[in-house]
Amino acid sequence: MLLRALDKGEIDISVWGLDPSLNSAVQFSLAESLVERCSSGIVLTELGKDYVKELIEQDVMTEDIGFLKDVGKEITETMVSKISDSWG
Repeated sequence: MLLRALDKGEIDISVWGLDPSLNSAVQFSLAESLVERCSSGIVLTELGKDYVKELIEQDVMTEDIGFLKDVGKEITETMVSKISDSWG
Protein backbone atom coordinates (compact mmCIF):
# COMPACT_ATOMS: atom_id res chain seq x y z
CA MET A 1 0.00 0.00 0.00
CA LEU A 2 2.77 2.46 0.88
CA LEU A 3 4.76 1.51 -2.21
CA ARG A 4 1.71 2.27 -4.38
CA ALA A 5 1.43 5.62 -2.61
CA LEU A 6 5.00 6.41 -3.64
CA ASP A 7 4.15 5.75 -7.29
CA LYS A 8 1.00 7.89 -7.14
CA GLY A 9 2.41 10.63 -4.91
CA GLU A 10 -0.54 10.36 -2.56
CA ILE A 11 -1.86 8.00 0.07
CA ASP A 12 -5.20 6.36 -0.66
CA ILE A 13 -6.31 4.76 2.61
CA SER A 14 -9.90 4.86 3.82
CA VAL A 15 -9.04 4.01 7.43
CA TRP A 16 -5.85 4.71 9.37
CA GLY A 17 -4.89 3.03 12.61
CA LEU A 18 -1.80 2.53 14.69
CA ASP A 19 -0.82 -0.71 16.33
CA PRO A 20 -0.59 -0.13 20.10
CA SER A 21 2.84 -1.76 20.04
CA LEU A 22 4.11 1.22 18.02
CA ASN A 23 3.50 3.51 20.98
CA SER A 24 5.35 1.09 23.26
CA ALA A 25 8.28 0.88 20.84
CA VAL A 26 8.52 4.68 20.69
CA GLN A 27 8.34 4.96 24.48
CA PHE A 28 11.08 2.34 24.94
CA SER A 29 13.21 4.03 22.28
CA LEU A 30 12.83 7.37 24.05
CA ALA A 31 13.72 5.79 27.40
CA GLU A 32 16.83 4.18 25.91
CA SER A 33 17.82 7.46 24.16
CA LEU A 34 17.63 5.84 20.72
CA VAL A 35 15.28 8.60 19.54
CA GLU A 36 14.39 12.10 20.66
CA ARG A 37 11.42 14.36 20.11
CA CYS A 38 11.63 17.13 17.51
CA SER A 39 9.19 19.59 15.95
CA SER A 40 8.07 17.05 13.32
CA GLY A 41 7.86 14.00 15.61
CA ILE A 42 10.88 11.91 16.54
CA VAL A 43 14.37 11.45 15.10
CA LEU A 44 17.17 8.97 15.69
CA THR A 45 19.89 10.05 18.10
CA GLU A 46 23.54 9.17 17.45
CA LEU A 47 23.05 6.17 19.75
CA GLY A 48 20.01 5.16 17.68
CA LYS A 49 21.98 5.48 14.45
CA ASP A 50 24.73 3.30 15.91
CA TYR A 51 22.11 0.71 16.91
CA VAL A 52 20.68 0.67 13.38
CA LYS A 53 24.18 0.28 11.90
CA GLU A 54 24.77 -2.71 14.16
CA LEU A 55 21.48 -4.30 13.07
CA ILE A 56 22.49 -3.88 9.43
CA GLU A 57 25.99 -5.26 10.03
CA GLN A 58 24.58 -8.31 11.82
CA ASP A 59 22.11 -8.91 8.96
CA VAL A 60 19.13 -8.62 11.32
CA MET A 61 15.65 -7.61 10.10
CA THR A 62 16.78 -7.54 6.46
CA GLU A 63 13.26 -7.69 5.04
CA ASP A 64 12.08 -4.77 7.20
CA ILE A 65 15.19 -2.74 6.43
CA GLY A 66 14.73 -3.34 2.70
CA PHE A 67 11.13 -2.15 2.85
CA LEU A 68 12.06 0.97 4.80
CA LYS A 69 14.82 1.76 2.32
CA ASP A 70 12.29 1.50 -0.53
CA VAL A 71 9.86 3.80 1.23
CA GLY A 72 12.58 6.10 2.63
CA LYS A 73 11.37 9.62 3.16
CA GLU A 74 9.01 9.49 0.18
CA ILE A 75 5.92 9.31 2.39
CA THR A 76 5.81 12.94 3.44
CA GLU A 77 4.02 14.63 6.32
CA THR A 78 2.03 16.54 3.69
CA MET A 79 0.77 13.27 2.20
CA VAL A 80 -0.23 11.98 5.63
CA SER A 81 -1.94 15.27 6.58
CA LYS A 82 -3.86 15.36 3.30
CA ILE A 83 -5.31 11.88 3.77
CA SER A 84 -6.06 12.34 7.48
CA ASP A 85 -7.81 15.66 6.78
CA SER A 86 -10.06 13.88 4.29
CA TRP A 87 -11.45 11.67 7.08
CA GLY A 88 -13.12 14.67 8.68
